[in-house]
Amino acid sequence: MRGDRGSKMPADPARDQPGVRIRRRIPHLLAAGVAVVGVGYLSAFLPGGAPGWSAAAVVAGTAVSLAAGMALGMGDDDGIVRLLPVLAFVVVVVAGGLGALLVLPPTDPADPTLVLGLPPRAALLLYGVGLLPVLVVPLAYAWSFRTTGEGPDAPSRTREPPPHEGEEASE
Repeated sequence: MRGDRGSKMPADPARDQPGVRIRRRIPHLLAAGVAVVGVGYLSAFLPGGAPGWSAAAVVAGTAVSLAAGMALGMGDDDGIVRLLPVLAFVVVVVAGGLGALLVLPPTDPADPTLVLGLPPRAALLLYGVGLLPVLVVPLAYAWSFRTTGEGPDAPSRTREPPPHEGEEASE
């Protein structure tokens, strides 16, 4: 029996590989990130308004949810292991950028300081949190695909379509 503690079934070595262990935790990370964002938003309904930690909870939950959602879309277990630095980069950039937005002072309308034509907070949000990951992540995926995709000597993973009615399958 599978649940019997006395059984001597051999352990599946594939389950102990790093990519498999990480892949099993990704849905939990996604759920935790979404829950933290939800708690941050729900805290606004507390008597007296939102506590000081609510914005940090939304920032942290957003960064973790984004990286976990990206990891869910990765094809194989080796791809997750190879792209862990990219996922960590996304978490750091998103959490750091959104966190910096919380501590930057508002722009003075009388003396506006512009960064690439935008107020500093808007520039950080647009260029740092938005544009930087959009430039880095696709390049990392393309680099990863080169090492994990099919080469000319790899067998094709496609199969022939099923035969139409009245036709025999070619073997």
